[in-house]
Amino acid sequence: MPFAPKAVADATPAQAQDSTSRVRVLVINVLISNRQDARLRQLVQATHPDVVLALEPDAWWAWALRPLHAAYPYRLELPSADAYGLILYSRLPLLNPHTQDLEQPGVPSVITGMRLADGRTFTFFGIHPTPPIPDNYPDGVGLRNVVLQKVARLLRQTPGPVLVAGDFNDVSWSKTTHQLVAEGPVQDVSRGRGLYPTFDARIPLMRWPLDHFFVSPQFRVVSLTRPPDVGSDHFALLAELALAKE
Repeated sequence: MPFAPKAVADATPAQAQDSTSRVRVLVINVLISNRQDARLRQLVQATHPDVVLALEPDAWWAWALRPLHAAYPYRLELPSADAYGLILYSRLPLLNPHTQDLEQPGVPSVITGMRLADGRTFTFFGIHPTPPIPDNYPDGVGLRNVVLQKVARLLRQTPGPVLVAGDFNDVSWSKTTHQLVAEGPVQDVSRGRGLYPTFDARIPLMRWPLDHFFVSPQFRVVSLTRPPDVGSDHFALLAELALAKE
């Protein structure tokens, strides 16, 4: 919704300059059949994210991204051959990282605390619900609703700041994502900043914003960008956020 008021406020100049309270997060659905790994590594090296959430990685992708390990000492890797694997790389310390099948077995989400350089913490949720198309999961629409309902419930139960990121397989103006905003204490980072169509990267005239960042009120936005494509059917989405000080 590019002409709506900004749902998440911009960072002040002081907040934007305070590197100890900022986090830069890159979300990318790599496309399990994509083998242009060098392009993704180059993107990571060029944009210097603190956190990388890669969705759809198989064992080949886990191997191909190993050169990034030196820069990301905190990792959670769960590759899968069924397009619902995930890899989380972080420069920030991870606190109790774990996965949870919010939808059904084999479709995990990642939940972890993260500690900023200034010592404050927030909770990160990385999600990838099944798409609303009758392929491997013919009841995908209902399952996706269940995932976001469960995420909203977990958000309400989670103290402190929260950040939700991932490939939602849904647009930001849909009923299901509105439900997440209504039931969880989060707002869409892109709202009021323009459209960020991330899928399908291969079809210029048919693209939809399926990848998102939702944050709790403690966060401010330094920047939100859509980097160049890396050979996937999704563009990456890159957000730099500042955690406001009370």
